[in-house]
Amino acid sequence: MRRIYEFKVFDILKDKGNEEFLDMVKKENPNLYSKFLNIVGNKGLEIAKDKYNYYTPEEVNRRKEEERSNNVRQRTEERDRVNKSFLDNFKGEIDEVNEILKDSELKKLSKLMKVDLSISEILKGTKKTYSN
Repeated sequence: MRRIYEFKVFDILKDKGNEEFLDMVKKENPNLYSKFLNIVGNKGLEIAKDKYNYYTPEEVNRRKEEERSNNVRQRTEERDRVNKSFLDNFKGEIDEVNEILKDSELKKLSKLMKVDLSISEILKGTKKTYSN
């Protein structure tokens, strides 16, 4: 049986096109060599080339990049959905806090500090405005 297999491989590799294709497969994906050797022997070179398109490095990289972009898109959609549901659930409380902050004592004090020069002189060198 082994001898028959050796002759079959020898016959497959006689054709220059088969040899070039199988050498390319061996360089790019050595673990797939025997699979495509069998496909070339049983079904022919054209079918083997069609099936190998799935395993080319460019195609593998494209599929990985597509998978990454899908994952990022799904995470973004999930985050947006959670944020929207959070804002919808606590809309009343958020509005209430915003109203309190509009008329807070600190805001009045901040306006007074900007107008009164003596307070400004005392607080010289300190941070007077804060973001968020």
